[in-house]
Amino acid sequence: MFRPVLLTVLLALAARADNPDAGKPEGDGWKSADLAYAPCPRNFPFTCFDGAATPVSGASIALPTKSGSGVAVFPTDFAIGVDTFGDGKQHEKLTSDGATAQFMLTYADGFSAPYLARFFRKIQKKTWNFERAGYWKGSVGGEAIALIDQNNDGMYDGYGNDAVAVGTTVYATPLSKVVVLGGALNELRVAPSGRRLWVRPYKGETGKIDAVTGYKTQGKLLAAVFRSGDLAFNVVGKDKAFALPAGRYELVGGEVGASAGGQKAEMRKGTMPALEVTSGGTATAAWGMDLKITFACSLDKGVLAMKGLDVHAYGSGGEEYVNISPVKLTPEITVWSGSSPKPVLTGNLSICPQGSIDDWKSAVAGAAGTLKVQLVEKKFVKMFGVFQSEVVQK
Repeated sequence: MFRPVLLTVLLALAARADNPDAGKPEGDGWKSADLAYAPCPRNFPFTCFDGAATPVSGASIALPTKSGSGVAVFPTDFAIGVDTFGDGKQHEKLTSDGATAQFMLTYADGFSAPYLARFFRKIQKKTWNFERAGYWKGSVGGEAIALIDQNNDGMYDGYGNDAVAVGTTVYATPLSKVVVLGGALNELRVAPSGRRLWVRPYKGETGKIDAVTGYKTQGKLLAAVFRSGDLAFNVVGKDKAFALPAGRYELVGGEVGASAGGQKAEMRKGTMPALEVTSGGTATAAWGMDLKITFACSLDKGVLAMKGLDVHAYGSGGEEYVNISPVKLTPEITVWSGSSPKPVLTGNLSICPQGSIDDWKSAVAGAAGTLKVQLVEKKFVKMFGVFQSEVVQK
């Protein structure tokens, strides 16, 4: 349970630590900024396109603590106890999915800081996962910046693994050694604890990515995050062509929505090829509509079956669409037998005799010879129009 009074005590203890320049980068021209920890006991304010909750295994979770043994936990089938005082004993018991607990982390330089974690119960397996439920926030030159422990290890300097958000955006990118501040590229370095960062102007070679002009949708492209090693950028901004260091960039994730709202979908790399950004050049992406569904199915003793995990939607650039909302990707299915133009089966993948929205199967009455199967999705026309699969024979 989140307790504001306890947070005040933790912050006061953190303020007593010295050596604030632990982790300061070498070289000239660096300017520092101090950040403050912001717990999020309810909704986390940023969308991160990579990373996931971490399983709770054993008697502790691996976070930097004064004892060096992590945070003690006491999981059961229906509850999880948490040591919030650092003495190895259970002080809080969480029973609801998404409940939070906060505790103190201690870093190699002796600095201590609060950390809020959210716990999730996997009902079928009767196990628990956790993820960060807070971040460090501050500003550089009047522009907001947030550091996020995206891989749930209690550290904030994992370039490519943790996350950063600059400005008023809700979309975070993997933690990058170069960010855009005040419209200009700047090098970024971060203290492991997240409490301080350093920036200086970037002086390397640059090019551009234009992922906006070639994106086809009936909605609106909201975000497109590309990564090259320790560099990552959301290239959807005020200009269609986004300036960034030269390199080979791959899609991490993005989001598209209906122009009037109500529908959204996230993107992942899928089979989308990398974009080569040369010095002074502009790499363009052709992607989006028309989408195509791929699936796998089986036919055994007159029963046609497929798993939800085997149904995918890909864009014209090879990118995959996931987390489609407000409803899942549950296309209509049509099955023909032999050369007859009349279907022997029609339905929807969300309708399953076993009541599962993920897996589907049905007996095919009157089938003779080869079956032909096709999936068609009509629910997301505000973003993609109608899209479908090829006809698959079984």
